[in-house]
Amino acid sequence: MIQDAQSYSDDVGIDLDEAIVRLQGQGMIGWLGAEIEMLEPATYGGHWIQHEPNYRMVALFTRNGDTTICPYIESHLMFDIVEVRSAEATYLELKNSQEEATKAVRQAGIQAESGVNVYRNVVELYAKEPAKLDPALQQAGLTLPDHVKVIQVAEFSRPGQ
Repeated sequence: MIQDAQSYSDDVGIDLDEAIVRLQGQGMIGWLGAEIEMLEPATYGGHWIQHEPNYRMVALFTRNGDTTICPYIESHLMFDIVEVRSAEATYLELKNSQEEATKAVRQAGIQAESGVNVYRNVVELYAKEPAKLDPALQQAGLTLPDHVKVIQVAEFSRPGQ
């Protein structure tokens, strides 16, 4: 933990004690995000930890975010480091769109990978030849779901490479 904290301290320009506190708090932020995701799927858009310029948890909601998050954070020390922002899609909608997009491109015979980009509130669909995607989908009578952004990649990453 000390080595990680020292590295983090050097990277962000904070003292070691603050780095330790932040690293220890990441577990609580993860737990909080998981709890909200489970209990508020109709409005929760995801979260991330912002390290600079200020350390905070950024939580996305499609509506009433400030009101929704209050019961989860009012009794925590994190109350003052949570920032609520608006999102167009919920995290559940993004996961469903990712699943539908993956299924559609497979049925169309296009090689692609995907991931949910919570920060941008979209599903990113990575394809080597995105120009072939629309014609292949049309030929198969398929369309990509909402919230999907196609991104051209030169190579797909493989674990361990």
